Amino acid sequence: MTSQEKAQNYFENNPSIEELFSTSDKTLFLRKIDAFNHAKTLDDQNVEEHENSKQSIKQVIVPKGLLDLSVAEIVKGLDDYTKDEIYSYLETEKKDKKRVSLIKAFEAQLAKFDNQKVGNSLVEDDSTDDVKDDSSTGEPSQEENNDNKTE
Repeated sequence: MTSQEKAQNYFENNPSIEELFSTSDKTLFLRKIDAFNHAKTLDDQNVEEHENSKQSIKQVIVPKGLLDLSVAEIVKGLDDYTKDEIYSYLETEKKDKKRVSLIKAFEAQLAKFDNQKVGNSLVEDDSTDDVKDDSSTGEPSQEENNDNKTE
């Protein structure tokens, strides 16, 4: 089972969880810092972020008349819509008009949103080399406490 499949399974059993993080040994974590700390013990230190797709989409009311426009008119303005709007418009189009070219355009636009989160952004955004945290208590580690003592 891949990390993505494990994460999806976890999301299905825990729908309120918005995101998970996995390491190369396919261990899942709720907190990014825990995943990075665990990854330091592995040969492959990559950490992958998994987003609960069902949790991240909010249903948006489709403006009256929007989907009555031509495919060309709608596609021309796709960059102006949010991910939630595109998703709602896609679902409405699938139920009502079923214009294949517009459905594909909506799906391509959703893929653009998803691809913005792909890559090494987790590594570049977070500097975790100096972070010390006792995950069980949320308190600084004993080593950090010793560093702060004055003699």
